[in-house]
Amino acid sequence: MIYISLGSNLGNRINNLNMAVNLLTQSCLRNSKSSIILETEAILPDNTPPSWNKPFLNMIVAGETDLSPDALLITMKSIESDMGRLAIYEKWAPRIIDLDILLWDELEINTPQLTIPHPELSTRPFLQHLLALMEVQPWTKMPLTNSFSKSFVLNPAIVGVVIALNIEVNISYNDR
Repeated sequence: MIYISLGSNLGNRINNLNMAVNLLTQSCLRNSKSSIILETEAILPDNTPPSWNKPFLNMIVAGETDLSPDALLITMKSIESDMGRLAIYEKWAPRIIDLDILLWDELEINTPQLTIPHPELSTRPFLQHLLALMEVQPWTKMPLTNSFSKSFVLNPAIVGVVIALNIEVNISYNDR
């Protein structure tokens, strides 16, 4: 099972997430399911422009694919581009859509282009909360620590979470 995080803090964020999920399921994911949507504060370093401080809507979609990790990454970058995200952008700048591979079964990859598990997973409690809600398989290897987590912890009082939205994304399924 592949777990992909989706985030948006520009434009109609709900529509952006919905479009990205549908593009993923139409192009490369099957047997997919999605998490709830959390609104979180932007994670920004000091000295970033105040105009970048826009809250994100975040969610996770899980599914299976026949693509290789590199091919999935290329597909995800194409979806981001098709939705209006610039190929070159400042790291912390607001974005229409942000897609990241968080986990892929027990796969570990560390290349200049792709790191699985996602290197920031252990520092983003809201992602761990969403994974817990999706009942991610136990004994998942946690990034950076080389330790295995029996499960992700549900934590409704996560720092940075503004609100949990009870909105379902409409997933268009295709028979592939």
